[in-house]
Amino acid sequence: MTGRLLQNCRLLSAGLALACVLIASRPVAAQTTATPSDDAWDFRYELFQMLLEQNGVRPVANMSAVTRHPPESIIVMLGHINFRTSRFLESFCEQGGAVLLATDERYSAGRICEFREGPVTSLQSAERYQNYADCLTITDIDHDHPVMTGVNSLVVNRTGWLAPPRWYIPDMQVAARLPQRTLPRDSSDQPLLATVGLPNINTGQLIVASDPSLFTNGMLWHGDNAILAINVSRILCSGNKNKMLFIADGVPLGSFRNSPMVDSNNPPPLPENLPEPALETYVKVVNTVLKEVEDQNLPNQFMADRRHKIRSPYLRRHILLSLAIAVLMFVIWKMAATHSATHPAMPIRDMKSAHDLATGHKVKSAEFGLSASILARELCRHLTESSDPTDWRRQLIGNAASGEGEVEFHGASNVKAQRKKLVDVIELATNTRTVHMSRKRFEALGQTIDQLRQLHAEGRLIVAASAEVATQAAGRMA
Repeated sequence: MTGRLLQNCRLLSAGLALACVLIASRPVAAQTTATPSDDAWDFRYELFQMLLEQNGVRPVANMSAVTRHPPESIIVMLGHINFRTSRFLESFCEQGGAVLLATDERYSAGRICEFREGPVTSLQSAERYQNYADCLTITDIDHDHPVMTGVNSLVVNRTGWLAPPRWYIPDMQVAARLPQRTLPRDSSDQPLLATVGLPNINTGQLIVASDPSLFTNGMLWHGDNAILAINVSRILCSGNKNKMLFIADGVPLGSFRNSPMVDSNNPPPLPENLPEPALETYVKVVNTVLKEVEDQNLPNQFMADRRHKIRSPYLRRHILLSLAIAVLMFVIWKMAATHSATHPAMPIRDMKSAHDLATGHKVKSAEFGLSASILARELCRHLTESSDPTDWRRQLIGNAASGEGEVEFHGASNVKAQRKKLVDVIELATNTRTVHMSRKRFEALGQTIDQLRQLHAEGRLIVAASAEVATQAAGRMA
């Protein structure tokens, strides 16, 4: 477990170093002295551009560069769309190209879909994000859709909705829907994000969304928007794509590295007003970034390209910060690992005195003695056919003076031992006092009684009745 933790710490440090480098680095070809505002950063797409470019695509400046080789190309149109020939986008996807269309304005994309203008609002407090009526939390998600892998909720801002064309029914696979009680009423339970068409072997993906802010810098930190952006970037770039035309509000954008926001003198602002508790969101985003870093080896690639452009003080500061975070995570883990586990308390038993213990033992022994006496009496009744203890002793033990009642053992081995056992049983049956007997002795007595019964049943234990008993028997027969 320690090895995995240290590995995760190294990956986290690498991811943080990468983020710091992205924020602090400044391309030589795009120096600027302008001071961008926080709002400008929130509504731009540098982070989404970075995800796309880290998948191996390079930005191009015009449409002809991507139309020449559709299987290797991506078209991204976000915000205001003034593209008039939507049939071209269908043909582009059929030839293997990938397209992402996202706008909250009214726009007709031909046979693809109709974009309806928002903002969509909700009167339900549970559906509002941070209590803004036009900022919604989306939970109606198809988790089996590839775009929604790992996504549990999305956060949209002044979104529109998707509708099918009036004259055509597209093959649309809805990935996320708006809530059922929204305004305008036409937006209730309508698609928010979907893919159009089932991609064949030689076709590309066509993704449509009614809210471009899902991919802006400021909204990636809310809900699972960051995971959605990573999924979309991977899907668009699948199939050996290497060129991308990224258009925001009708303007083609270059690489995110050439953005005026990526400047060491003016780092982009951190997101504000995050919901509480936000730990779950942070953990999910960090885990996703770590996996992305591990899969693509981004720190080595990026540092190899940027090492000579970073000032030494900033580099040392970022390295020390990453090490401090790694050490802090290790200390937290050690504190959690050394936490003593609680065990259930031992059951409380009542203390007993020596007299109580001895008395309890005697009671248990007396119970065995009582049972033994009952068994012995039953054997005597069976052998003598009498319930009188005097007859038991007279017939089974005998009278030495008169010679009456001598028991005979025929064919039984060790006759003397068998006679001794029978005498012990008779003494127990005729004893009127409380007898204390151990379990071991009780079990031995049971075996003795069983042996005597077996001998009597086989005719090898013969009881010679006394003269009085014989006379009574003769009288009953006469």
